[in-house]
Amino acid sequence: MTEWWIADLPTWLVAVGTVGAFGTGGVVLLRELARDRERDAAAARRQASMIAVWPVRVENSAESPPTMTAHVVLNNASFEPVYDVTIEYQLKARPEVQSDRVDLLPPGRYERDMPREMQEVWVRSRGGWVKRGSQGAPPIEKPQNESWDFTLAVSFMDARGRRWLRGCDGSISLSAG
Repeated sequence: MTEWWIADLPTWLVAVGTVGAFGTGGVVLLRELARDRERDAAAARRQASMIAVWPVRVENSAESPPTMTAHVVLNNASFEPVYDVTIEYQLKARPEVQSDRVDLLPPGRYERDMPREMQEVWVRSRGGWVKRGSQGAPPIEKPQNESWDFTLAVSFMDARGRRWLRGCDGSISLSAG
């Protein structure tokens, strides 16, 4: 029986080598498939990562006295439009959410008035800027440095029909809706 085993040893070595080659090939194939999935996911996120919104305070020195109003900037840094853009304003003081909708956001940077409940106006006085409606508040030097009473989140549909959500922390994810 020992002679039979020795005679078939090369056959066994070839069989083990073949199984090892298939196993190695399978591992390499799985790695390549995972790399392709990551590359496809990065390509899908490319346009979504170029869409952002943020609030700004803009001075209008043509008025007398000068005023500063709040707007929201919508920025599409991609080369394609996005559709069905919904901006959600989450008030910090109350669990209330205000929404604003834009049907089409072409490439570029745009300023938009905020919803009435979010609007704020600052008026220039002798001692600095005073927020309209805040009685007894001391004037401040730079309203641009003041915190906002809300956070922003935006959802939109990219040019390929996928729905995305950019959260108030800036994170981007595919949206279920």
